[in-house]
Amino acid sequence: FGSRVDRMSSKALAAETKGECKDYDDDAKGEAKDGDWIDVRGVDFRPNKCRLDLPLRVELEFDAVRPIYDGSWRAFFIVDSVDTRHVVPLAETSKRDYVGDDCFVDIAVDAVDVADIPPSVLANCGLLVLALETPDHGEVVRVQMVVEVSSDADGDLIRTIYSPLG
Repeated sequence: FGSRVDRMSSKALAAETKGECKDYDDDAKGEAKDGDWIDVRGVDFRPNKCRLDLPLRVELEFDAVRPIYDGSWRAFFIVDSVDTRHVVPLAETSKRDYVGDDCFVDIAVDAVDVADIPPSVLANCGLLVLALETPDHGEVVRVQMVVEVSSDADGDLIRTIYSPLG
């Protein structure tokens, strides 16, 4: 990810993003199939294997299979209990165009605020989700990362995030 990624920080849902792509060549890409919007090339999240409530930074590198205009990313954490699905909003980016190869989004949050969710519910598997939305098409992409949450010897909840790329 290196120097092409500019840091983005957020408080509550306020966030900014830096987006960049190489030139898009319609002839080289051909027609995209329905449902094909991006090809994920890399994902990085840090810190990992740490307390659940600590700050979090996620960088996603992708190729835009088709031009994406006014796209904005939402990041959120989902954990289910028997009775309830808890969705914790983390950040939302400003609208950007993503056209061509070597696109990226960089999202950083100051904390993962799970104070309202019982620890017994959190000590489970959840999902860290990055969802790309456009004004014309709604949600077009959802990148999901499994988050395993467990208690350590001190009773702190520890998050371990797994890459969707293996």
